Amino acid sequence: MGNPNKSYSPFKDAKFLTGLFDLVTALVIFFVGKYACAALEDVKFVILSVQPVFVMLVIGFFQRDQAERDAGVQLRFLK
Repeated sequence: MGNPNKSYSPFKDAKFLTGLFDLVTALVIFFVGKYACAALEDVKFVILSVQPVFVMLVIGFFQRDQAERDAGVQLRFLK
């Protein structure tokens, strides 16, 4: 199950970084739309259309990791 001597670093994990980027992007878009302009419906549309892309990326990362586990390959992290 990986190298027991290595500690997990979330900032080297693509799933974590993608989720964090999704969260920050959604919050920035929401608050900029809320306080900087009156087009809140447009901001909601952008959030709802961009967020599924990040969800699909995370799902893809999990599927890749599961396939690598099934093949017996050690999981890789960003370097």
